[in-house]
Amino acid sequence: MENINSTNLFNINQIKSPYLKNSQNPLNDFTNKNNNPELLNNASLINTGLIFNYENAKMDNEQFLKFLQMVLKLPNSIDELLKNITDKNKNTVDIKALLNILTAKSSNAKESALQIISDIAKTQNGDISQIREVLSVVLTIANNNQNLDTTLKELILLYIPINFEALNKEVNFEVSSFEEEKINSSSLSIMFETINFSNILCCIKESGNNIFVDLFVNKNFPINKFTVLAKEYRAKTSIPITFDFNIKENKQNNKKEPLQNLKVISSGQISSIVLSLAYYISKTVFKIDSDFN
Repeated sequence: MENINSTNLFNINQIKSPYLKNSQNPLNDFTNKNNNPELLNNASLINTGLIFNYENAKMDNEQFLKFLQMVLKLPNSIDELLKNITDKNKNTVDIKALLNILTAKSSNAKESALQIISDIAKTQNGDISQIREVLSVVLTIANNNQNLDTTLKELILLYIPINFEALNKEVNFEVSSFEEEKINSSSLSIMFETINFSNILCCIKESGNNIFVDLFVNKNFPINKFTVLAKEYRAKTSIPITFDFNIKENKQNNKKEPLQNLKVISSGQISSIVLSLAYYISKTVFKIDSDFN
């Protein structure tokens, strides 16, 4: 996560969001009218069990994610959210309901984030840069153009502690004809960019009461470790899940600063079990990547 040190807390016009594209930053209209230092406690922060010292509130990705979820008032788990947006008759995710939920929550969260920034600013002795990042993520979600795959990407990232700069960065890498066939025949596919294992492709296909997962990884990827973690997920569901690993050419990541990121490619209608599995695989891939020495 990008750290931006603010030497002048009240120089709000200098704020630039790494997550927004061609949109005016609402903080430009924010003016602190109270120059009287006052330490204000925010009850919502305390209620979440997150202890912040506003003078040195340096959140890591995990803390940032928890704080973001609190501001958006999201359920604690993605599976809990999926229960509320699943068509019980078809067992498919209601994408319109998902869009409505994220739009409404991001709209309300914008006001909460601005209030927190105001509270911190009144102390004249804090750092609003990370709360500003929270607001930027919220605005990105609020400005979603209703694209299905973008919405699914946002949903997955809202439950994975990685750098949220990924929200507005595209993922596109070359795939073989065989990989493209797999993508076209899958219920949902995910293109991963990782720091240590270059590009990874995951294709999930639901067929009857079975789910088949094809993973295209390079030879350095720890398949055994992934398999152990995958068993934990399979133990939680009654649907048989088969994993097939395909070893591909080990290409170097030529980016100066590799960033964990993903791209979702969906077929349209997606079952809640496929989306839940896609989230778990994404979380596991990035966890293995982050822990790699």
